[in-house]
Amino acid sequence: MTFDKYNRIDYDWRNLKNVKAVGYIRISTNEDKQKYGFGVQRGAIEEYCRKNGLKLVKVYKDTRSGKSLNRPEIQKLLSEKDDFQVVVIFKLDRLSRSVLDLLKLIHEDLQGKDVVFIEEGIDQRTKEGRLFLTQLASFAEYERELIVSRIKNGLAEAKKKGVKLGAEAKYPQYRDQVKKMRGEGLTWKEICIKLGINYRTAKKAFEDGCK
Repeated sequence: MTFDKYNRIDYDWRNLKNVKAVGYIRISTNEDKQKYGFGVQRGAIEEYCRKNGLKLVKVYKDTRSGKSLNRPEIQKLLSEKDDFQVVVIFKLDRLSRSVLDLLKLIHEDLQGKDVVFIEEGIDQRTKEGRLFLTQLASFAEYERELIVSRIKNGLAEAKKKGVKLGAEAKYPQYRDQVKKMRGEGLTWKEICIKLGINYRTAKKAFEDGCK
């Protein structure tokens, strides 16, 4: 057993039994007008898991825009990531429409998990899948530069108008609690429930507490 550069366990789950998978679905509030509605996405996820010998234990469903990761079900999925090994998604833009957010989810928030995009045929366990994600990273860098440029211009304009910038971060107040709970062996899900926070806040608090 070895680890790749993203700290994923180097195994082929296709040759293993009882590998747990979860599905993630995102639709708009008006499902009737969706080309890829709930039924289409769930059906494809169930079929993929069946054909590949994966045990589908749960399907998360969000009904919000893909522009932001501030969605309750994706945050719940992240907080429960100790319970599965593979995430199956119907299409790339169902997870996120932002290349930056997409890569952060895959390489950081879902580190150690395998992510599959059915429509695009992307699987992190294949050379083709890893190549695509590398290419995606190039586009992400370009997107990042555009965002930084827009932010700088916006901050400069706001400063000229005398606007007070920034908001106090929420996670520092949970720093000691999260660090203690992780030290006691609590899962991210248990921590999020006990403190009433989402996965991102819990993770930031933990990372800050370990500095």
